[in-house]
Amino acid sequence: MIAEAWGGVERFVGAVLRVEVSGVVRPQPRPRMVGQGKARRVVSTLRDSPAARWKRRVSAEVSVAMHATGWETVGRGVPVGMRMLVVFGTKTPERWGRLRTAVRRADFDNVAKLVADVLVACGVMEDDGQVAAPRMLHVWGPPERAGIVVEVGEVSGGVVDGLLAAWGVRGAVESDRRRAAPAGRSARARAAGGVGRVVGAGDAGGACGGAEGVLAGGRDSAVGRAPAWLE
Repeated sequence: MIAEAWGGVERFVGAVLRVEVSGVVRPQPRPRMVGQGKARRVVSTLRDSPAARWKRRVSAEVSVAMHATGWETVGRGVPVGMRMLVVFGTKTPERWGRLRTAVRRADFDNVAKLVADVLVACGVMEDDGQVAAPRMLHVWGPPERAGIVVEVGEVSGGVVDGLLAAWGVRGAVESDRRRAAPAGRSARARAAGGVGRVVGAGDAGGACGGAEGVLAGGRDSAVGRAPAWLE
């Protein structure tokens, strides 16, 4: 069943935004409770922390990639694929290239949450709930290779077609689809209210700041196909 579901859905439709960020990967920290009784309150553990510095670094690189490619925000309701390679540095060569399991921290959902929050804040997509086809790989690598490679883009509805074929109800649903309006790039425009918005580093705002220094350094990024390790 899983094989049928994944068939075709991982193919990006149109442009792909690729972002590479080097450094020690940090997860989104969990908020903590302080005080007692009615005075208890939730406080953020992100401010002025290693995770906050990592988030600013990711934001800067996302802004650079968007500025370089003239990225157009993926409108609300359009399914998005997010593929992420996460490399954790280790000085033990025997571990390099091996899959990494969480060691009391940096579990996969919090690592992805931090990146997804940045993508929304920077305007790559409208909402992280659009991520319908995520794929994530945690591996060990040399310390100088630590960091992430993220690719984001609109994906097709191949997962629906694959499941319909497996369930034996494909014909009836396809006849309904033929009576509906055509999908494709127009779906993005409709989801965005009919107006395409190209977002650059200047549109990011405070939540996606920190790109100016990186831009001045002449960094570049490219829109293209997924790398071989994700094919």
